[in-house]
Amino acid sequence: NIVMRSTLPRLTLPYKLCRGSLADRQRLASRLVNKLFNNMQGGFKNGEMHVQKVQEYVDEVLPGAFNIKVRGGFDDSEFAASNDIYYSTFSQKAKLMTIELGTKKNKIKHTNLVDIMHEFRHVADVLFNPKYLVRNEYMVQEGLYTKKFDKLFDEIIYKVENIDSKASRSAAIKKVEHKVRKFLRGMSAGDKVNCLQDMRYSLESENFAYLTQYKVAKKLKKKHINISEDDLCKWHLDFMFIEKINLLKRIAFEVIQKERNKFARELLKKQN
Repeated sequence: NIVMRSTLPRLTLPYKLCRGSLADRQRLASRLVNKLFNNMQGGFKNGEMHVQKVQEYVDEVLPGAFNIKVRGGFDDSEFAASNDIYYSTFSQKAKLMTIELGTKKNKIKHTNLVDIMHEFRHVADVLFNPKYLVRNEYMVQEGLYTKKFDKLFDEIIYKVENIDSKASRSAAIKKVEHKVRKFLRGMSAGDKVNCLQDMRYSLESENFAYLTQYKVAKKLKKKHINISEDDLCKWHLDFMFIEKINLLKRIAFEVIQKERNKFARELLKKQN
């Protein structure tokens, strides 16, 4: 019962466009993000761009017709950008992916390219890694996105760590491991693996999104665009994404190995 569900074609690429190794797909996603960045660079007038123009640029670089919408109107000075996936009430299948932007009079500033490229990297990751969305759909359909899951992910997994030494990095990962193992207690092997893989996929995408954000910020600063110091930080390192990804992979492997050993013992018992 470890995930194999079909997803709506409007949010996924044909296999021939996203096949290859993980590294191959990551390169394709990076290429798509770079294409959008380069295309948008010359489209600003007086340092601003209308949200509808952003949508046109996004549609232009997508390799096909996809239900991906850019939304503005979030006139909140604290809100930069986000992305989300919306599901059909009836089929519980993904039907829409959005990039939601903080705007003023439905316009973005040149500096907002940092936020747009961060969110568009998530979109590219979903397009070139169909299993991300398949897993996401399965988690929704099976009710695995519980309050307990959200609390673990938001407060423990997707969290900047206070690290200043090798010892503090080790202590941070041990704390995360303890919380994850506590969360998994009493769950079936299938649910354990699905939750672990979903968290891992999320961190993989965030790692690339924050790395993209950092690279874009550096490029814009070279063009003398006033970039926030926060955007020039290596947040992907402060979140310890790689260490947490490796931890989640290790725990998932342990769960799978335990199930395999259990199956082998039962098979041997039957044969005897």
